[in-house]
Amino acid sequence: MYKKLFLIIITAFVFLGYANFAVAQGFTYSDSIDHYSFDLPDGWREIPKSVIDQFVDEVVEQTGDQRIEYDAGFQLIDGEYFQYPYILMQEYTVNSPSYDEIEKILNRDTDKEMEEYSELVRNASFDEPFIDKERNIVFMNAEIGVTDFGIVKGLFAIFLGSQHTTRLYFYVLESEYSHWFPIFSSIIDSFSYDAGYEYDEIEAEKNNSKGIFDGVAEETLIGGIVGLILGMLILFFRSKKKNKIDNQNVVEK
Repeated sequence: MYKKLFLIIITAFVFLGYANFAVAQGFTYSDSIDHYSFDLPDGWREIPKSVIDQFVDEVVEQTGDQRIEYDAGFQLIDGEYFQYPYILMQEYTVNSPSYDEIEKILNRDTDKEMEEYSELVRNASFDEPFIDKERNIVFMNAEIGVTDFGIVKGLFAIFLGSQHTTRLYFYVLESEYSHWFPIFSSIIDSFSYDAGYEYDEIEAEKNNSKGIFDGVAEETLIGGIVGLILGMLILFFRSKKKNKIDNQNVVEK
């Protein structure tokens, strides 16, 4: 009996140890419908879709702007929802055009477009997009000043595929950007489309006259900036809640 109990205990410890090891090793996020996958490193988890929708609804209520959908989000395991750093993701079904056509579409006055979008982003700034033609990725950088918290930086990566584009938005406080950038880069490096769904520049030439990438560029800008707003609102609410608790403690004393 004791021998059997001992084996059960040992088995439980082995199982728990394996489970912890599996969690510590991160995980691969994949989508069989849009045919891509990428790796999340140790210590990251997926944000429930219901939580993302809840905070997006709050942004819409606060700004009165259009609702933006995100397909998934990720953050540190030991952090609160939308505590920096965090990652948001959008998927878009589109036959990507050539690099020349993409450059024409992206070389717009993004600052002007964003000023028209929301009062909350008047102090946001964007760098010119950069196209990595070896990896078929469009990169953009953005930043916005957040009162009492400093500057928040956003790194946007648009992964071009033959039939889809997948966008990952990385957000982090500027003071921590140098620490998290290598981790963001490892996630970007791990991204791949399934065989047969990769970007093909020759085939992409056929899509230049369709004007279908315009929506991708606009949605990327808006999706990226709303992601910044999400974190700003959460910071504001947490700060407000903390001040309320501090004030209550002062009154009680």
